[in-house]
Amino acid sequence: MEYYLNQYYPIISQPNGTVVFPLSGKTEYSLENMQGLLNGESVDEESMINGFGKETFEKWLSEGILLTEPPDTVSRYSRTDSFCYFMNIPNHRAKLKKAKILILGCGGIGSHVAWNMAALGIGHIYLVDGDCVEESNLNRQLLYDMDDIGKAKALTLGQKLKKLNPDNSYYPICKNIDSKEALFDIIRNISPDVIVKSFDSPIYISSWVDEVCEEQQVKYVCGIMNGTKQLIGPTYIGKGSARFGDFFDINTEMEKISGIGPSLSFELSGIAAELSEEIFKLITGYGTLKYKNKISEYENITNKKNSLTNINKETDKGLFNIKIWKNLFFILTIYGIVNIITGSTAAAFAIVAVYSLIAPLFISGSSREAIIYSDSFLISGFLLNCFFRLSTSSSGISGFGEFMTFLTVSNTILSIAIILSTALEGLLWKAYRSIFCYMTKKESI
Repeated sequence: MEYYLNQYYPIISQPNGTVVFPLSGKTEYSLENMQGLLNGESVDEESMINGFGKETFEKWLSEGILLTEPPDTVSRYSRTDSFCYFMNIPNHRAKLKKAKILILGCGGIGSHVAWNMAALGIGHIYLVDGDCVEESNLNRQLLYDMDDIGKAKALTLGQKLKKLNPDNSYYPICKNIDSKEALFDIIRNISPDVIVKSFDSPIYISSWVDEVCEEQQVKYVCGIMNGTKQLIGPTYIGKGSARFGDFFDINTEMEKISGIGPSLSFELSGIAAELSEEIFKLITGYGTLKYKNKISEYENITNKKNSLTNINKETDKGLFNIKIWKNLFFILTIYGIVNIITGSTAAAFAIVAVYSLIAPLFISGSSREAIIYSDSFLISGFLLNCFFRLSTSSSGISGFGEFMTFLTVSNTILSIAIILSTALEGLLWKAYRSIFCYMTKKESI
């Protein structure tokens, strides 16, 4: 069998006439012996063993330094392939080629996202915008130039992208979204895998996107400028995850009638890069989503950053997809049952403590949510335990001094329990998500 050098691996030459693979230890190899492989020539097993030794041959095979076919190093997607090789993302190109992305708005954010999608090799890119190119667009909107002023944005952008990557299909839709029904028709007819919400008007289009995407079970990513601040998120992945409207009240009676929005090219390209990264993760099914159940607020110049989360949104996590009050009712039930059966408040509280650690893994959308739920359940169980112990105690508490002592001891125990619960829940969440992602090859939260 013939073998080829995996040229995705970096190789460093040294002054002494040797080379090293920095990702594979510090072992030095003769540059002269490597020259043929570096030139793309193949080598058979016997020649490899004679030149480098059997141990090196087996090591290079196991680490992927030798391949049975020469790697692609010159095509359009060679660098993408190299990235996905090291990240162990198989079948990425087929997934990207099959994907359909609907971009709502071909302005400062949408045009940059569209470029990223075309460069990645997304097979079907739908461009929705009813505006024409204006000179004021050219400070931030990618691919347009002076010759495009007055031309339809969606059509012009599609033509530019076709020159960038003719392998993809582009579908310009030169119209503004002026009603929820119009948006519904577009989404229903296309059935996109992911929608990019980058329209800035009308203000209440966000509520239309929320409603239609929830009805049609379509994922979306969202990014806008709010004054001089970037708002990135949320990444909506289906019913149960937070939508844009879950963070902000959208008044459908309001509309912007004056004022130009401040924006710089690097701000909008930064938003677009984050959205494109989320889309890549959603399409390939690999990686950790940054903006599920979260909106990041960031101002580039001052570096002020704020993270908005919505822990009140019920998350979709299978059989445990129930609201917090139902969990508290369940805790009361199991505490009572265990206490009656065993006659031990300690045993009942132990069961509640275990439940407070396990249940949040299935009903939470983030580690923060899991910790909040876990601590809430633990505190409820602790208070319940104190109530039962006091109500069943024959001696009870006599006097203010005994009451303060009981309160102090209980508060100390509870504080320690919360600290331990918080630390343990954080570790459990991280382990659970790692195992979940490995087993299902789905995005982590």
